[in-house]
Amino acid sequence: NHQHRYLQPQGKLDTLVTGLGIADLLAQSAAVYPSFIHGDPHPRNIGIKKDDEIVLFDFEAEYCGLGAAQIDLAKLYTHRAVALPVPEQVRLVHDYMRQRGITDETFMVGFHAAALYITFAHVSYVAGHVGTKYTREEATLSLQRDKAILKNHATQLYGKITALKLVETTQQEFGLTG
Repeated sequence: NHQHRYLQPQGKLDTLVTGLGIADLLAQSAAVYPSFIHGDPHPRNIGIKKDDEIVLFDFEAEYCGLGAAQIDLAKLYTHRAVALPVPEQVRLVHDYMRQRGITDETFMVGFHAAALYITFAHVSYVAGHVGTKYTREEATLSLQRDKAILKNHATQLYGKITALKLVETTQQEFGLTG
């Protein structure tokens, strides 16, 4: 199930995401390339042992299980503490694919869909916490970064016109400017 707890069911953005088939792309990818999903990969949940072995910790029981590997990749690569440019994200996903012998480019399509999904959820979360966890200014700065992620990944999947519509709808949905 790729319904995120922060997307408003039946909201404009949820309707647009559903209409674009993002959840369907992720479900298809999970069926073809089932992977164990950590659920919350970010720099604080990744450690390096003395022998340079990388370890993950703080698994999210709510999210971990079998699913599309692209969700964890997108969550890590688009995380604000990592802030990788989209071309670098794509290069790393291609490296991941090469290491696992994945030659089907639909895996990359799934990554772009996952990046959109994760970014929509982040925008929704921030917008829902303006005044409690985020000031209006912090939310606006966050939206600026998220707009760039949305535009770049949506352009890869759907073209520039649809990408701009996604950004515009996201701003309208959450009453944010920037």
